[in-house]
Amino acid sequence: GVCSENQAIAEEMRYMRAAREKRADEAQDVRIAQKRLLAVAAERQYTAFYRMRSKIEQKYFVKYGSECPRFKRDFDELVYLLGSVAGLQAMQNDISAQQTVGVPTDTAPLVEKALKCLDNEKWWGAPEAARAAVWAILPGGSEGHDVKGTFENSMKIGEAKGVRLSHVMAAVAYQSLDDKAAVRQTIKRFTANKDFKPNPDYRLI
Repeated sequence: GVCSENQAIAEEMRYMRAAREKRADEAQDVRIAQKRLLAVAAERQYTAFYRMRSKIEQKYFVKYGSECPRFKRDFDELVYLLGSVAGLQAMQNDISAQQTVGVPTDTAPLVEKALKCLDNEKWWGAPEAARAAVWAILPGGSEGHDVKGTFENSMKIGEAKGVRLSHVMAAVAYQSLDDKAAVRQTIKRFTANKDFKPNPDYRLI
């Protein structure tokens, strides 16, 4: 899913170049290729989410999004977090691909509820950042929630813990809201912190 998503981003860059240079036929072809790759990414990410959800429900005898598992291992919590994030990615990429995969629209609110089960401090601020992304993206979801404050707090935790997943969540949410200034600010924050030390155990994340 990560590979397909990265390829789709590369195609989007090609589309922007072609559009700027007024090469309409190429821009159209590239846009079609981008949507196909986004659909592949969405399908893979939803498969990851579905497998995680099924396994957690079988192992801990809970209903995902309704009850919290009593986790036996940190690894299970990590799988729960990354699988939940994959569900959000699947939904967003499917929307960008004009919903060709058919990722259920209740995935985002379900993930938002499920991520309450994880310790935000322990997991680098990512659970609350993901929840804030859902609040920001869903119509009316931000009511009663401090989206920017939650992102700010989560990014501080991530910087201290050496994992900047929260920054990515914030950038994606601000991009969905078409808040270009906030996107730029988040990217600058991601790149400008010279004192940041990546956690060697979670470099990929």
